[in-house]
Amino acid sequence: MRIIVFSKNRACQLELLLRSLTEQMADSSQLFISVLYFADTPEFTQGYATVQSLFPDVHFVEEEKNRSLNQQLLSLLQMKEMELLTYLVDDLVFINSFSLSDPPFQQFARDPDIAAISLRLNPNVTLCQPQGKSYRPPPLDSNNVWRWKPKEKILNACLDKWKLLKYFRPRGDWAHPMYVDGNVWRLGEYLDYFQDLPEVRKVTKLEPAMSALPMQSPKMVCYPKPRIVNLALNRVDSVYDYPCGEEDANDLNDRFLNGERLSYHHLKKQTFSSCHIIQKARWLEPKSE
Repeated sequence: MRIIVFSKNRACQLELLLRSLTEQMADSSQLFISVLYFADTPEFTQGYATVQSLFPDVHFVEEEKNRSLNQQLLSLLQMKEMELLTYLVDDLVFINSFSLSDPPFQQFARDPDIAAISLRLNPNVTLCQPQGKSYRPPPLDSNNVWRWKPKEKILNACLDKWKLLKYFRPRGDWAHPMYVDGNVWRLGEYLDYFQDLPEVRKVTKLEPAMSALPMQSPKMVCYPKPRIVNLALNRVDSVYDYPCGEEDANDLNDRFLNGERLSYHHLKKQTFSSCHIIQKARWLEPKSE
């Protein structure tokens, strides 16, 4: 599987993401990981250099602000021929073990109508934290497959299509298959789709651009419990005013450069009502000499 991670001024959180991934995934040798990162200061750049030294097999690329994101991503997408693709963001944490042979991946391989696998969503998710609204999950079958897109014959038969979309189309985090927080696509399909996207200048604009033009396969599949969760410790970009913690990015980076590492033991095997959680940072106990 091809993984591309987006990161800005969060080397400390990126290290936790990569560490939790390697600890929770037994077949992590089947991954090819790139990190597309941006650092505002020399200290943040030093943080990324530290992460790179800890994960030498991960491919690091600094984001070029004067080059379209489409061009940069296309170079990364074409770098390694793989079957699957997922984007991750640096505040994600892997909290449950998973494998490319798990039932959702098998279901995805069998059913071409499934657009993507969600590693975050699960039947317990009822709160869309960025919107601050609760939505009932859509009907899921016994394999945790749901339709994000109504059947055309139902849509055509409905006189009030807006009413249909409001009441029968999943909303919130269930609404479409194009999130950059751990949705898994078929790489070949995604490449064809990606080349028709309009130009995207910033990482923060990628998900809205994809959401506006989603893939047309009408289904998605998820796990019964989340494999990843967004640990929203702080905000490093002012584009969106979503709820998050107030941990200072400079303080996190300083502690990381001083050898401290974030802990995620308290999150393992947990189930949450939202894909995003706000908690104070917890740190690993120093190892005794």
